Amino acid sequence: MIGVLLAFAILLCQIHFGVIPKDLTARNFVSIALPYAVLLGVVVILAIVNAPVKLDATRENECSGLRKQVVKLTPPKRTPEQEQKYSEVKTALDEIGPNAIPVLRHLEIHGSLKFDGLVPPLPNGISARDTKTILDICADHAIVTRVSSSRPSGGVAPINEYTYSIPVGIVGVLLELLYAPRSADAT
Repeated sequence: MIGVLLAFAILLCQIHFGVIPKDLTARNFVSIALPYAVLLGVVVILAIVNAPVKLDATRENECSGLRKQVVKLTPPKRTPEQEQKYSEVKTALDEIGPNAIPVLRHLEIHGSLKFDGLVPPLPNGISARDTKTILDICADHAIVTRVSSSRPSGGVAPINEYTYSIPVGIVGVLLELLYAPRSADAT
């Protein structure tokens, strides 16, 4: 574009300084203006051809950058063992119901919960009885570990203690399921 402007500036200077006379006939004007018109046409055609090429190169650079970001953000594939555990835990959580998620998140935060006649810290809005019931069901599905013990109470019956924790083997899979975005219809 700068070349076209420069060419027209040269033409105006030639007319101004008398290199090209001001009283041109139509034939003289065409012979002088034709090269400039051809130059303008070539520049326009080049711009029309180069614009899509430049836009495509820019788009491709942006796309390759975005592809690299997606690869970095994509979680690694699971091993067959992890995939099996994931499937089993997901199925069990779906069977147990939506209250299992806050109870298991609470257990994950605290590391273990001990029911021994005293009320352990509980998840918001869920009673001790409901929490223990959910943890018992999770233990039956091997999502949590339940350790039972008893100690003397000083009375006739011993005090039964139940300690729940998340098994080391499924921590990764369970965390993925507990903190994954859940769709509105999955609740």
